[in-house]
Amino acid sequence: MKFDINIIKNWINPELGNADIVNLFTLMGFESYLEKNIVDISIPYNRNNCTNLFGICGNNVNYQKINKYNLFFKKNKSVINVIMNNKAFSPLYYGSTIIGINNNILLPEYISDTLINNKFKLINPIIDIINYVTLITGQPMHAYDYDYLHGDIIIKKTNNCFTSLLLNDEYINVLPNTYIISDKKKLIALPGVMGSCSTKVTPATKNVFLESAFFDSRVISSISKKYDIITNSSILFENGININYTKFSLNYATYLIKKLLGASCITFIEKCYKKYIKKDSCIRISQSYLRNIIGYNLNNSKLSEVLNKLKFSFKKLSGAWYVNIPVYRKDIESKINIASEIIKMYGYDNIFSIPLKKHFKHKVARYSNYKINSDISYFLTHNG
Repeated sequence: MKFDINIIKNWINPELGNADIVNLFTLMGFESYLEKNIVDISIPYNRNNCTNLFGICGNNVNYQKINKYNLFFKKNKSVINVIMNNKAFSPLYYGSTIIGINNNILLPEYISDTLINNKFKLINPIIDIINYVTLITGQPMHAYDYDYLHGDIIIKKTNNCFTSLLLNDEYINVLPNTYIISDKKKLIALPGVMGSCSTKVTPATKNVFLESAFFDSRVISSISKKYDIITNSSILFENGININYTKFSLNYATYLIKKLLGASCITFIEKCYKKYIKKDSCIRISQSYLRNIIGYNLNNSKLSEVLNKLKFSFKKLSGAWYVNIPVYRKDIESKINIASEIIKMYGYDNIFSIPLKKHFKHKVARYSNYKINSDISYFLTHNG
């Protein structure tokens, strides 16, 4: 991924120098280099939840700035109602109705350049702003042309078969028992996958309903495979999104549309069903286990400090830490993954080299170099 260094500084500690930011990302496991103010960042294969700036910055994101955007707008009641037939499928749903947009204004270069650098096609200002915010936060969003919506928005399962034209200009046969988003007359989107042409945003669009929601990743994956449609949105949902940014993403995109495209009226709707939101998992990790991995004792206060920096809530009981892992961190499945995160946050440079105490019994004269290398490799692998 590629981001202008000034965009990165906007969301983390602005006092960090350019080299400091590159070194920080590299130490966190994202190999990075800087060229002409653009930071080129490599994403490890097991960190699919980090295909966005906030995912890469991790716990270095400036949450105070995010909260300012969350409080930016007076929450006027929306003229559109959203009906959930299954709250467990979408326990978080935020929407804003934005009126009086000029969708032909040239956007600032920092938005268009960020999209182009990350291989996004420029479509029109509204869609470009949404895609830009998604690159920052990792939250997929969708915009509907408000003037083509009829009545309430309904998230439901279909009862019968019908055809619908999607934004890729292809018709699909929608099968029964498929989750869809519709108004009172028609399908307007396959949730988390693709919108319908019936409410497509064009350069002529003046009014939009903007959607930012959390959908069940398993259902999104099923819809994507059933209809053989893979989009950036479906991939993000399948990999896991950070629900802490769902509301912020809507507010930030709404703010940019108002500021850059001259919108005059904004109303909001919010649906939040906390009891249906999947809870964090808990993994136990002991001091002795960490000592075996790192090579020496990391004292209790330092370990607690590192876990706090990782934004992992935890409890310490009987010489062990019970660490709560956020739902979106699908890359953390066991204690070795936690140990890896602790080491990265603590800093590789702060870990002392300690000679191996393992003694290999065979003599060089009797065993080939291959055999010795194989034994050493086996030993290192099975010790983390």
